[in-house]
Amino acid sequence: MKTSRRELIKRLDRIFSMYIRLKYSTGGMVRCYTCGRWYPIEQMTVGHFIKRQFSGVRYDERNVKPQCRRCNYFLQGNDVEFERRLKQEYGDHIIDLLREKKGNSLNTAELTTLIAEYSNKLKGIGCSPKAYSNNNESKDAKER
Repeated sequence: MKTSRRELIKRLDRIFSMYIRLKYSTGGMVRCYTCGRWYPIEQMTVGHFIKRQFSGVRYDERNVKPQCRRCNYFLQGNDVEFERRLKQEYGDHIIDLLREKKGNSLNTAELTTLIAEYSNKLKGIGCSPKAYSNNNESKDAKER
């Protein structure tokens, strides 16, 4: 049976979110990209500078960073600080580059490739995508 595009996106969201949080974690703690505070990995979300409805940048690691709930939800992404930090990290050109890329759409083959890529990256840092609990899936669906 063929997997639907929606199911692939849901699976990739879960795997990618887990990867981003683990990539930036130290001893189970993660620093919020925008406010700089440290939180346990379970309390972190992933924030998108260019919002996640734009599939061209939804899984671009330059566009997606760990954020605390306060910055991601209550401050609606803390976009001014997010942009400042992106420019500091990648240079002023990054904002235009991401904006140009945001209109691209991912097909099912590309989604499947990204699932395999980020599953392998998780394995490379000693974590299985299957280890991510179903409780986190509902949280990931709410992330920006």
